[in-house]
Amino acid sequence: MIPVSKIDEPTEFDKDVRTPGKQWLADHPGAKRPSPLWSQYLDELRTGFFSLCGYAAMRVDSDATVDHYFSWSRHPDRAYEWSNYRFASGL
Repeated sequence: MIPVSKIDEPTEFDKDVRTPGKQWLADHPGAKRPSPLWSQYLDELRTGFFSLCGYAAMRVDSDATVDHYFSWSRHPDRAYEWSNYRFASGL
C-alpha cells in the first residue's frame, strides 16, 4: 500500500453515511454485505488519493471502488468510518 496523507472527512459524511450506516448495521445483524452508503463519496476519495490505487499505486481511471482497510466483516464498527476507506482499483 502506498503512503497517503490523511484525507479530510467531507462535511456531510456523518449525516450521509456514518449515522445511517450505524442504524443499518443495527437493523441488519449478520448481513453478508453492508449497504454501500459510502459510494457517493468515491470522487472525494479519488481526489484525496490523486486517482492512484491505495494498494497498487497505479492510476485508476475506470473500475474504481471504495475498499475497507479493516474488513467490515471483522470490524463492523469501522464499516462506515471515513478513515477506513481506501480508493482502489476494482481489478
